[in-house]
Amino acid sequence: SETRFALVKRRTVTPRLGDDAFRIGFNYHMERYTDADNDKCLAALVQAGAKMVRVGMGLAFCQVEPKEGEFHWEKCDARLDLLERNGLAVDAILDGTPVWARDERHKDIEWSTYGAASVPARSGLYREYCRRAAERYGRRIAWYELGNEWDFIKPSVLTVEEAIGIQKEGFEGVKAGCAEAKVLSNGWASPHSYCGHPDWIHVGLQERLMTEAKDFYDAHPVHLHGPYQEYRRRIGQFHRWRRAKGIGDKPWFSNETSLSCAGPGEDAVAECVWQKILFAWTHGSVDYIWYNLRSIGLAALDSEGGYGVITGDFYPRTQFPAFAGLTSLFDGLKPT
Repeated sequence: SETRFALVKRRTVTPRLGDDAFRIGFNYHMERYTDADNDKCLAALVQAGAKMVRVGMGLAFCQVEPKEGEFHWEKCDARLDLLERNGLAVDAILDGTPVWARDERHKDIEWSTYGAASVPARSGLYREYCRRAAERYGRRIAWYELGNEWDFIKPSVLTVEEAIGIQKEGFEGVKAGCAEAKVLSNGWASPHSYCGHPDWIHVGLQERLMTEAKDFYDAHPVHLHGPYQEYRRRIGQFHRWRRAKGIGDKPWFSNETSLSCAGPGEDAVAECVWQKILFAWTHGSVDYIWYNLRSIGLAALDSEGGYGVITGDFYPRTQFPAFAGLTSLFDGLKPT
């Protein structure tokens, strides 16, 4: 066995960075935690030098309007205030269609179905939900992200035409609420629509949506977990197909990527932190989000438990001082 030691420069809260900076941060499952746990998470975010979070704040459609005409913004208001006080910009996902708002085809879909949060609402309802959110929060939210990983969702839940319709409705709603707000498409699980995984059956979905609705998003977000060399190769493919489809000039955003320490170990993940973040910056990503801040469990040998720069019981992994070291050197980078 071995003992490790890292000295991390003590950080204090600094003002939020604007759009003219390359903001580095974490996926942060804020809504899942107690107030005491969130206090620890926020302290870890500040100490790591994070300036952005991709976060659930109680902003899902089903949380804001669980019953038609009954609105609940209180939790989201309080959480956004807390994030702002800690100098963090926010990438917020707008999804979670409540059952009352679904069309008839989607009424009986089980919530355990992957992607059920992104089932379409009846025409016009998603637009109005997005309008209300942007009207209330405006540019206090840096990115309004319209869903998550639609390439994992079966066509029986979300067709290509429905996905394009949601993108257009959401964009129109956000811009009606705040013309200066920035809109993302859903964050794509892969930089390609299909890469051989048997569950990724929406062949061509990403290419069709991002080209046919190219006027209805401000940046193109993608996810890709795994080793750096694979990330580098696949992001190269991503840029080539975007250029071939005529959308190579649209900004892109690496807003969920990581490497689980289950298998390669913490040292490999710490190295990957630097590799992926600096590669994304030098290849034009507008911001960068690492997955994730806190492990969802205590079993580091479990693939999902292996994500997180701190453990479920708040101990730093090797990748925490690696991230903090990178931000201390490169804080405030400008987009390339």
